[in-house]
Amino acid sequence: MNKLEKEMKAFTFEKYPEYKDSVEKNIALSLLIQGALHTYYNNEWDTQTIEEVISKLSELILS
Repeated sequence: MNKLEKEMKAFTFEKYPEYKDSVEKNIALSLLIQGALHTYYNNEWDTQTIEEVISKLSELILS
Protein backbone atom coordinates (compact mmCIF):
# COMPACT_ATOMS: atom_id res chain seq x y z
CA MET A 1 0.00 0.00 0.00
CA ASN A 2 1.45 3.38 -0.93
CA LYS A 3 1.36 6.50 1.20
CA LEU A 4 -1.55 8.09 -0.70
CA GLU A 5 -3.71 4.99 -0.31
CA LYS A 6 -2.81 4.72 3.37
CA GLU A 7 -3.75 8.36 4.03
CA MET A 8 -6.96 8.18 2.00
CA LYS A 9 -8.05 5.06 3.86
CA ALA A 10 -7.25 6.67 7.22
CA PHE A 11 -9.39 9.67 6.23
CA THR A 12 -12.22 7.37 5.10
CA PHE A 13 -12.05 5.25 8.27
CA GLU A 14 -12.47 8.38 10.40
CA LYS A 15 -15.78 9.04 8.69
CA TYR A 16 -16.78 5.38 8.25
CA PRO A 17 -15.12 3.37 11.05
CA GLU A 18 -17.15 0.28 10.12
CA TYR A 19 -15.15 0.04 6.88
CA LYS A 20 -11.83 -0.55 8.66
CA ASP A 21 -12.39 -4.25 9.42
CA SER A 22 -14.29 -5.05 6.23
CA VAL A 23 -12.19 -6.91 3.67
CA GLU A 24 -14.72 -6.03 0.96
CA LYS A 25 -14.68 -2.31 1.74
CA ASN A 26 -10.86 -2.27 1.91
CA ILE A 27 -10.63 -3.90 -1.51
CA ALA A 28 -13.19 -1.47 -2.92
CA LEU A 29 -11.32 1.50 -1.46
CA SER A 30 -8.03 0.27 -2.90
CA LEU A 31 -9.61 -0.09 -6.34
CA LEU A 32 -11.16 3.36 -6.15
CA ILE A 33 -8.04 5.11 -4.85
CA GLN A 34 -5.57 3.44 -7.21
CA GLY A 35 -7.98 3.59 -10.15
CA ALA A 36 -8.70 7.28 -9.61
CA LEU A 37 -4.99 8.07 -9.38
CA HIS A 38 -4.25 6.10 -12.54
CA THR A 39 -7.13 7.80 -14.37
CA TYR A 40 -6.01 11.32 -13.41
CA TYR A 41 -2.41 10.75 -14.45
CA ASN A 42 -2.94 8.74 -17.61
CA ASN A 43 -5.82 10.43 -19.40
CA GLU A 44 -6.43 13.79 -20.98
CA TRP A 45 -10.14 14.00 -20.16
CA ASP A 46 -11.36 17.00 -18.25
CA THR A 47 -11.15 16.58 -14.49
CA GLN A 48 -14.82 17.40 -13.94
CA THR A 49 -15.90 14.38 -15.98
CA ILE A 50 -13.39 12.13 -14.22
CA GLU A 51 -14.60 13.32 -10.81
CA GLU A 52 -18.25 12.75 -11.73
CA VAL A 53 -17.61 9.21 -12.93
CA ILE A 54 -15.47 8.34 -9.89
CA SER A 55 -18.15 9.76 -7.59
CA LYS A 56 -20.86 7.64 -9.22
CA LEU A 57 -18.69 4.52 -9.09
CA SER A 58 -17.86 5.18 -5.44
CA GLU A 59 -21.53 5.33 -4.54
CA LEU A 60 -22.22 2.05 -6.34
CA ILE A 61 -19.22 0.18 -5.00
CA LEU A 62 -19.36 1.35 -1.39
CA SER A 63 -23.11 1.18 -0.85
